[in-house]
Amino acid sequence: MIYGITNPPYYDRALMIDIDGTVINHDIPGAIPGAVEWVNKKYDEGYGIFFFTSRLAVDKEITEQMLKKHGFKYHDVIYGKPYSGSVVHIDDRKFKSLHVPRNLGVTAVKDDDLK
Repeated sequence: MIYGITNPPYYDRALMIDIDGTVINHDIPGAIPGAVEWVNKKYDEGYGIFFFTSRLAVDKEITEQMLKKHGFKYHDVIYGKPYSGSVVHIDDRKFKSLHVPRNLGVTAVKDDDLK
């Protein structure tokens, strides 16, 4: 506990994954081929899976229904990511950012990229 605040569950490894263009095709509705399998494999390997999206919390129900419909395993969805062409994350924890091609998304990530 830090300053009287309860800490959330701890994960040795966690992935914050954008939704649109990264696991869901940005141009046509549907999961990017291979994205569900990739995300679910990482979940099964013990990664904390957090979708981090610029979608707003007002779209929570439709967003989470869509993720469920496609069969994504995840721990939480974090809404309100800055809608920006460039974001710099400053943190006291190790943080790595991977830029992936739109609509190839997570399928372009190799295991070595996650080290």
